[in-house]
Amino acid sequence: MPFVDLLNQPSTPSIVCSIVLALSVTYYIIMGWLGGNHGFNPKGKYVFITGGSEGLGLNLAIELAKQGANICIVARRVPVLEKAVQKIKEAAVSSNQKIEYVSSDLSSNSGCQAAVQQAKEKIGSTPNYAFMCAGGSTPKLFLDHKPEDFEWFMKLNYLSAAWTARELAQCMKEEHDQERTASAGIGGQNGDKRKLVFISSTLGFVSFAGYSSYSPTKYALRGLADTLRNELLAYNIDTHIYYAGNLDTAGFAEENKTKPEVTKKIEGVNSPLPPAVAAQSLIAGIKRGQFAITSDFLTNVIRCGSMGISPGNYPIIDLLLTLIAAIAMPIFRMMGDHDARTMLSAPKKQKNIANQTLESTPPIKTKFCGDSFAKDCM
Repeated sequence: MPFVDLLNQPSTPSIVCSIVLALSVTYYIIMGWLGGNHGFNPKGKYVFITGGSEGLGLNLAIELAKQGANICIVARRVPVLEKAVQKIKEAAVSSNQKIEYVSSDLSSNSGCQAAVQQAKEKIGSTPNYAFMCAGGSTPKLFLDHKPEDFEWFMKLNYLSAAWTARELAQCMKEEHDQERTASAGIGGQNGDKRKLVFISSTLGFVSFAGYSSYSPTKYALRGLADTLRNELLAYNIDTHIYYAGNLDTAGFAEENKTKPEVTKKIEGVNSPLPPAVAAQSLIAGIKRGQFAITSDFLTNVIRCGSMGISPGNYPIIDLLLTLIAAIAMPIFRMMGDHDARTMLSAPKKQKNIANQTLESTPPIKTKFCGDSFAKDCM
């Protein structure tokens, strides 16, 4: 039968759809097999969490304690850390679980190194899993920020995670090398994979007015995670990144105090996700072996429209969401551009412009951010 005639057969579309479906399922199975063991069983494992005294970090610690993990959280303020440890201990399923804390300033490489080493001493081993949750935001318009604000938020959101991850990866690599030697050259792949988990944001995919000091740091985390996902495979280390939407934390409420009206308008009305639900979604994504993890539909659509070479989650669903993103994202962009032009063209209506000089702006480091005060949440 000529090929053109075949295409005109009524059954051809159904056959093509069946083939595409079969190939997609086969692809998903093969990629899952090639990806190795995605098992994430926290029971008896050692989990290290920065920014673990409040918000998402604390809720992750509580959820993992319920699953039998040994946990060390890192932040600066000792009183808050002590209260957090008590909550985590109450969630633990066994009195044998180790629940510890380290007070450290992660705004420097030396502080990050010290935090990892102190945690190793307290727990007695290198972490199996690590979550870099420290971070925060103080939304303002670009011209309302002081120049040093950009450096501060880069340290708070990106460098603290990069420095901590490097120290952790070095420790993990050393143990991998020891396992490789012990397994007579098998490569240390017999042991459970260790994991590094970064916390980005929906604003690590898209950005708009009000997030000039925050969004670039979350884009940077995406680039780091993409790099390490590939590079650290050689050492049996998995990398994951969580793109969080708005979370119902004290930090989010504080952000709204400085958030420009144009930012609120572009964001629209949305219900922030409880941090406990976000923690459960993140853990579920890791158990499924997902690299890029989301917990709300909008962020998932944006993820599919901004994947680049990042691994997908479900080929068919991702394809459908990509088609939705191709339609929805230009509309969102045009609406945001319209709001920015109309609202920012009248400076007198903007509380953050014209009537406020850089000299009168309160220092960023005293502002509440993320899970704690910016100077304390490292």
